[in-house]
Amino acid sequence: MSTETKAATVTFKAEFDSEANMWWVSECSYPGVNAEAPTLDRLYKKVQAVVADLREINGDTAPAGMMQMSAEMPMAA
Repeated sequence: MSTETKAATVTFKAEFDSEANMWWVSECSYPGVNAEAPTLDRLYKKVQAVVADLREINGDTAPAGMMQMSAEMPMAA
């Protein structure tokens, strides 16, 4: 039996609202994530913080360092 710990991956889809000039999370693999920010970098950091808070609230015991994040953005037309 392996003692290797596998990283959990949180995937989210980011979309840009041109009227509000904000990026926002339209879909996320971790339930309850709702975030927006003026840049993708800030949105990524905000999603990390929201997921950390939700994990604490939900009693998720996976090591925090084992969480991996990935984002999907639509291509510009």
